Amino acid sequence: MAEGLQKEMHQVLVERQKRLLQTLDIELSGQHGAETEPKQEPERTSAMAEGEEDPLQLSAAGVSRKDNPSTLSTASEVSWQGSSGDESESEDLSHLTTEESQQHRKKKKLFYIAREIATSEKVFVDALHLLNVDLRNAIHKASCRKGYPIIPEEVLEQVLKHLPQLQALNERLLTDLCDRVENWENNPRIADILVRIGPFLKLYSSYIVDFEPMTVALEEARRKYPDFALVSREFERSPRCKQLTIEQYMLKPIQRIPQYRLLLQDYVDHLATDAEDYQDACQALRIVSQVANHANESMKLGDNFSKLISLQNRIQGNYEVIKPGRIIIREGELMKASRKIMQPRWFVLFSDSLLYLTPVQQGYYRVNYELPLSGMKVMVPQQPDYQNEFSIITTKRSFILSASSSEEREMWIAALNEAIEDTINRKCSFLLLQKEGGEKGSSSELGKEAPVWIPDRRVTMCQLCTSEFTFTHRRHHCRACGKVICSACSCNRMALHYVGTKPVRVCDECYYSLRLSVSRSHVQTGFGLENQSSKQLQEHANMKRRNTRGILQEVAANDQGSLLSGYLHQWWKGAWKRRWFVVKDHVLYVYRASEDVCASRTVPLLGYQVRPIHKGFDDIPREHLFELAHSGINSLVFYADSASLAEQWRKAMEQATTLS
Repeated sequence: MAEGLQKEMHQVLVERQKRLLQTLDIELSGQHGAETEPKQEPERTSAMAEGEEDPLQLSAAGVSRKDNPSTLSTASEVSWQGSSGDESESEDLSHLTTEESQQHRKKKKLFYIAREIATSEKVFVDALHLLNVDLRNAIHKASCRKGYPIIPEEVLEQVLKHLPQLQALNERLLTDLCDRVENWENNPRIADILVRIGPFLKLYSSYIVDFEPMTVALEEARRKYPDFALVSREFERSPRCKQLTIEQYMLKPIQRIPQYRLLLQDYVDHLATDAEDYQDACQALRIVSQVANHANESMKLGDNFSKLISLQNRIQGNYEVIKPGRIIIREGELMKASRKIMQPRWFVLFSDSLLYLTPVQQGYYRVNYELPLSGMKVMVPQQPDYQNEFSIITTKRSFILSASSSEEREMWIAALNEAIEDTINRKCSFLLLQKEGGEKGSSSELGKEAPVWIPDRRVTMCQLCTSEFTFTHRRHHCRACGKVICSACSCNRMALHYVGTKPVRVCDECYYSLRLSVSRSHVQTGFGLENQSSKQLQEHANMKRRNTRGILQEVAANDQGSLLSGYLHQWWKGAWKRRWFVVKDHVLYVYRASEDVCASRTVPLLGYQVRPIHKGFDDIPREHLFELAHSGINSLVFYADSASLAEQWRKAMEQATTLS
């Protein structure tokens, strides 16, 4: 809301100042000659033609302090209509030098800007008078006619909170501004007035913070008290309101601070640096800017509090959403990878934690985990097939998430990384940064943070011994590294730091690696004990692997040094088979799943030609199809899920089929 209002007011005031300066240029440019023709006064608006007071005719005569605010103009916007009568008279400036003429023009502009500040203040005070006096009078008269209060006094005070103080403050400011405009020739300065009342402008921040509760109280009062609703609607239809609602007038104080800043900035821009009012003007601009920034932050905090309240009402259970200093940064639905499928989950990123929720019914959620940002890592997969995915790694819980698009993923990653960095900066955790800079997956980190579990569907074999999983040969997850292993390779149990004292299933590699790290802390190295333990660990791992051709184990499906990897569909034995392919070192490796550690077969690519397919496979778009052809060998036919992906694969395979 703050940003929208500020943009709107900025546009209105900028256009207003442009019209002002254009008018001044036309007026002053005609004063350099010996003009004898008086200037024609600009036309008034239709409202002025009907006899209403021109809100801009604050001439040198000034504004009487005895003016009743109810007689002031209620125009919602102020635009320059030209100079007053005696100002529109011609001035002979021919006796002035060019520099003196420019100085005269600047002084004129400064006066017009000062008059604009006073004139707009007059309009603003009138709006405050309308709310704080005229509306109260209308309610009082209606209550007298009815014989009872149409709205309780305490409820009305909630609706019009801070307005009496604002009216008193700005009436005093208006009086001082009008005095200065009236005596401008003797004392051409106004900034000291704003400096003097600067500390009291913080009252606007209180008004802005309470603005939403005030408007809510107004709507509730209209629903609860029908007589008040009728009177308030009749008041809005009266000529006094100029077809504006009470809510629109209540917005005026929020709009006023940005007006002060823009008008003062224009005033400072036209002041000479050695002018008497320059230092005060700069100080006044700083004060008003600070109030405006504080008001904007207050509005943001108010919006944030409303979001926290709304979220609290949508969460089942006793979880406390509202905490001191907590801010909602981002929230939305992401798909979480479970062992079998991707499941929709709701995530809320706070300034101190990430909340992981499960939808239970329409619009309501149950808290699964609250993950602190301290120590959290965000990992991004390198494979293009997983371009919408990213991983969250914490000491409490780790998992894979998928966004609806790569753009949404990048926004989540950016928000998470920024929030994590802010958390680290707040805690000054430089040691934590150094720890987190280490290599992931090293034995020194095993068991200290929850690993990301590899989904079942991305593995068809044990990631240690490569034995294929079946209905009876089941999958298990290592609680230390997250790999998918068989029961024979995970028969050991061990207590891990992030779990606690309870022993949990770990794979053989992690078991011996953790045992080795424990022995390092208790046994002095220097007699070859560490190297001996490492050799025993390697021998044990080799014994676990089944007898598989070495070339099939050289490259894993998730190899990071490959030319290209991802899913393709291959025509194999009379049907399309979806497989994971890796191109590396002029060899095409074929896997059943993206996390398999052993290829099912390999194809040396040297000597093959990559060609498009023009016939057959009519159900597949031509731009998705291509083949690898070799003399004397059946062609290998592929298709990708998109034309752009097919083009990437064609280029990669063309590069791999030739020696560079």
